[in-house]
Amino acid sequence: MKNTIEIPTGSAEILSEVLDRFNTTYKVNFKILSFEDRDGVEFGIVEITENTSNNMIFMFGFFWGAKVNLLRQQGKIDW
Repeated sequence: MKNTIEIPTGSAEILSEVLDRFNTTYKVNFKILSFEDRDGVEFGIVEITENTSNNMIFMFGFFWGAKVNLLRQQGKIDW
């Protein structure tokens, strides 16, 4: 069984961009496995390495939240 986290997202493209930046910055190898629609909310299923710390998962969430907040402030997204 793969270790995964599920990220609610309104854009697969934005999630991919954030994940690429995060992988480069922290030299990790998180991978998007798939996207699932759950009652109108798209979730990105992201594989994480077996030895990934909770701190690293939190940091990815911070990267994701910061990007979404920036795009909202710029009026580029409304979700």
